Amino acid sequence: EHTTDTGGVLGSNPSARTLKKLHAFSLFFKEGIKGFKIHGSLLPSSKYLGESILRQVKMIDGVFIVELGAGTGAFTRMIISRMPENARLIVFEINPIMVGHLRQHIIDQRVTIIDDDAVKMREYLKRFGRRQPDYIISGIPIGNYSKSARDTLLTTIHDSMGEHSLFLQFQYLLASLVPIKKVFDARIVSYEYRNIPPAFIYGCRKKVKK
Repeated sequence: EHTTDTGGVLGSNPSARTLKKLHAFSLFFKEGIKGFKIHGSLLPSSKYLGESILRQVKMIDGVFIVELGAGTGAFTRMIISRMPENARLIVFEINPIMVGHLRQHIIDQRVTIIDDDAVKMREYLKRFGRRQPDYIISGIPIGNYSKSARDTLLTTIHDSMGEHSLFLQFQYLLASLVPIKKVFDARIVSYEYRNIPPAFIYGCRKKVKK
């Protein structure tokens, strides 16, 4: 059964914190080599990219966020550190090794970690009795997906959103914006050159029906 685990404050010992960061880095690199098509990178996303994304997020009372493709939790911890006490975060990660890492290091009752494919998001939202997310933050490398898999994921995200929901997707190639624009009202909201590799951030909303 997919379980809820919590998101964590690292220990106060600097050496312990450093060891955890090194472990997360080496784990991501190892899993990235094994499954580059799924992960899309060999390096975890930087704090600069996280800051660029989170500048688009209003951490209001009761904010509900879904993160897709959390990896080793680089963004997850940044989101948690900014969420109000009554916020909620649901995290999807399909790699079982990274899920194990997340469940070991993310210790927060506001967070639910789901070890399943993001295309099942609507099913889980319904199971948990959750409304549409205020924000969906995704680092899933949709440019590596087949057309059918990419379209299925984007449609799932679209159908999970409300009128005022914001979908934030970061990608390394500008070409990824083309299929996204077919489904969403989308635009580039930021470009983070300090990330390795540099990344575009797309802000996407449901298209207004005319």
